[in-house]
Formats: sequence, C-alpha cells, structure tokens
Amino acid sequence: MTQFAEADTFVRGGSFADDNYGSQRSILSKSQGGDKYRRYGLVRFDLSSFNAKLSTVSLDLIQSRDGVQQVEVFGLLDGRDGWDEMSVTYNSASSDGLLNQANAVSLGFIDFTADGAGSVQSLAGSALSSFLSNQVGGDGLATFLFVSTETRAHNVALFSSREGLGGGASLNADAAVPVPAAALLFVPIAGGAFLQRRRKRA
Repeated sequence: MTQFAEADTFVRGGSFADDNYGSQRSILSKSQGGDKYRRYGLVRFDLSSFNAKLSTVSLDLIQSRDGVQQVEVFGLLDGRDGWDEMSVTYNSASSDGLLNQANAVSLGFIDFTADGAGSVQSLAGSALSSFLSNQVGGDGLATFLFVSTETRAHNVALFSSREGLGGGASLNADAAVPVPAAALLFVPIAGGAFLQRRRKRA
C-alpha cells in the first residue's frame, strides 16, 4: 500500500517568519546559521486507508538535489495535525508547537547522498511503525517534522514536495489485516479435514 502526503511545506525563521512556502516544489531543511537561515520541513499523511496494525512501513522521500545531508525525522503527537500548508508560517508553527521537539518523538534519520538527486531516501524501523500505528488509533493523521543535523554553511537538504517530482513523500506499508472471526470457524488441515473452533456455551 502506498500513501502520498496530503500536505507538505517548510517554514523559515528570521525576516521570513511570516512567509508561507506551501506551493514550493521542494521541501527544505537547514540548521546552519541564525533563524533567518533555518528551515523546517512539515509533511502530513491521512492514515484512513490504514485500517489495521502496521507490520512493516517506510517513509520515502525523493532527494531533489545532489549533496550530502542528514535530517532527523520527528513524529508530532496528536493534536498538532491541523496546520494548513498554504497558510502555515514559522511564527504560526512555533506558536502551535509544531517545531517544539518536546511535542514529538524521534523516529530516526534519513541520509541524503552526494549524487542522489532523483533517488529515493527512506526511513523504516520499529519506531516509525509504532508511531503510525498509534496515530491510526488516534486522530488518523500523522505529521512529520524534518530537522537538519548538518551545521556546515550553505548545506541544505531538499526533497520533493507534492508539487514536485514523483508526487512527493510517501508511506509504503504492508498491513497485517485481521482475519474475520467467522473465517476461523473452519480451518483446513492435512488430509482434507476441517478443524472447527468450539464456541463457549452460555
């Protein structure tokens, strides 16, 4: 199952703190320098198609530009998924707690490579699976915050947005679909016989 993001953008501090970047073709993340240079990526997914516990899942990004970079991926806790990609700014995101890592759980890191433009860079693991399973059982939405770990000058991580290459970020998952109880009444076994689940008597 592949699910593309329903909203994505980045925000920038300093004199750009009231600017919105929701229509940009790439999401930027940068930590070097003062507030005016820093960018934070935000990506939200609608999880309504995931109606079962997730067994394996990956968060896939399409690298937009060559260059070695690394971003830490945070999953925002429930109650912070209501932002609008065409109006959110650094100031509004800050006041709503979207950039506060205390309101999130770290899910791991994604590395960008020197010649990786157009390549898919992924995050997977138990932390991601657990976070998404919790969100399926919560408000049904999942927002990811992307924070660059690089501090070198002019070093920025770029990955495709919904308006850009390949449709942007995606979740790719295998869902463990529960077997209906009725289907377990008769289970085929060796020799063509059937095992019938016994019901408790009232």
